[in-house]
Amino acid sequence: MCIRVKNKGNHGSIWHYDEGVRRKLLDISTLRIRGIALSPDDSQLLVATKKQLYIYDLSNLTLKETINLAGTLKGASWPQDENILLTYAQSLKTYAWFYNLDDKKLIKLTDVPTDQAKLINDDYLLFFNKDFQFIKKNIKTGESSIIIQFEKMSEVDWDADEN
Repeated sequence: MCIRVKNKGNHGSIWHYDEGVRRKLLDISTLRIRGIALSPDDSQLLVATKKQLYIYDLSNLTLKETINLAGTLKGASWPQDENILLTYAQSLKTYAWFYNLDDKKLIKLTDVPTDQAKLINDDYLLFFNKDFQFIKKNIKTGESSIIIQFEKMSEVDWDADEN
């Protein structure tokens, strides 16, 4: 299964590809998108904008839930069934958070301002901070360690997995 965004200027469409069949899910302003992710079981689609999370049911292409956020969203992914991982700013500082879908609450994962974060398995969060450090944090124990220290740079684009 694949989800793809096709842009035309500031507008685009989100398409679903599965076993050679494609179908258009929705049209959206691509200027507002901060993240797109499938649920872990591939049954739902998350579209994150600056202030909202939209969850679509892929079986019937309907909007299932809209979640309004008080702060500003920088990025989003959906690594666990019940938790959406956010890089989310409140009071001008961005941290990594879970938005728990069961409790409808935010759970702060980092106390260090964070530019980007990825959950690499159920225990470990990898994030990049404002001091140009990659940090690996055990979210169950709170232990963390610096993996890599970079010199100052204007932008970092990265991805990670369990390895």
